Amino acid sequence: MNEHNSLQELRRWIRALYLQEDTMRQLQQSFCEQPCLAHLRLHDFLSQHEAATLLHHLKKTTARLEAVPDRHSFRWIDITRELQPFLAFLASPLFLRYLQQITGLPLTGSPEINLLRFEKGDYTLLHDHDIRKDALMVTFEFTEHWENIFGGYDAYLARAEEPLLLYPNMNTLTLVHRTQQTQQFTKYVNHLARYH
Repeated sequence: MNEHNSLQELRRWIRALYLQEDTMRQLQQSFCEQPCLAHLRLHDFLSQHEAATLLHHLKKTTARLEAVPDRHSFRWIDITRELQPFLAFLASPLFLRYLQQITGLPLTGSPEINLLRFEKGDYTLLHDHDIRKDALMVTFEFTEHWENIFGGYDAYLARAEEPLLLYPNMNTLTLVHRTQQTQQFTKYVNHLARYH
């Protein structure tokens, strides 16, 4: 893909603000200056058209429950034809290079992409025997009108640091540098979420 086509593909998916050189430079500086639990939270990240289209398709998907009581409960979203272009973009070298530019991290290899849905009663738990390795955790949120009292936030923990709590927010990209000392869980989605 030549430079013109690469830029057009980025512009298709990513809001123009986040493609500006000054913005990307500021994001990398902010990310690199955090001594522990380095993270970025980019609101309204996807272009308005693509975000609305993806939300429309996600609302029509089915999902399969996976529940292991002492570990987790969540739903695997069934991938449809309409979601394939977005997933291909996430897995592309083009998007990987973009993430490298705004984090300064040397990212290599193929990403692991999971489409998950959390509903009332879902959660993940901490486990001491979980294998943890350095990675950039990339989360796209398509949750509308979430209230903090519902639970359902992602929590990242590191030694002697305040926990990083990340609540669901529509069309938000979250990047967290997870190290071997980082633990992560998703807070139980409580009964109040059923009225949402």
